[in-house]
Amino acid sequence: VPMSDLVSTLTTGTRAVKHYEMTKSVLEAGDYDVYHAHFGPMGDFSRLTFEHTDTPAVVSFYGQDVSRALEKEPRRYTPMFRSVDAVTALSNEMCKNLQKLGCAREKIWKQQLAIDLSTFDFCERHEPEEGPIELLTVARLVEKRVFHLSSTLFQTCTMTLILVTESSVTGPS
Repeated sequence: VPMSDLVSTLTTGTRAVKHYEMTKSVLEAGDYDVYHAHFGPMGDFSRLTFEHTDTPAVVSFYGQDVSRALEKEPRRYTPMFRSVDAVTALSNEMCKNLQKLGCAREKIWKQQLAIDLSTFDFCERHEPEEGPIELLTVARLVEKRVFHLSSTLFQTCTMTLILVTESSVTGPS
């Protein structure tokens, strides 16, 4: 990877060195079937890798990476969109917002994370005889998340909730 490409890309200072080292190590590691970056910022960071290989590249968007770009940096992903072969989003609305950010419609694919529970046989569960059920959740604590709706669940059994957020781990509660 030419150093001039790196310097003209995204980063400066110590981040540029990390960016260069990551790109170089991925490209030297050999051939891959596909490159897949999770979240827009990681796809943006990986753009240099995508531009220096013929391997197909996919970037998956999950929410805040789209909404924050729409609000604050509407052109942030434009160069990355040109470099990737496909982009995935979780909803029709997110697909529309990716188009507003400059992604070509033909590159956008809706990929829902939901699971069709009817494909699994029901297995009745009971509270363990010793200790509470332990529930681990990893999430951002923002208004659009529905933790307040889980109060119904907590009324039906004894449970320990371990909540991992962006900057802390809380629990048990």
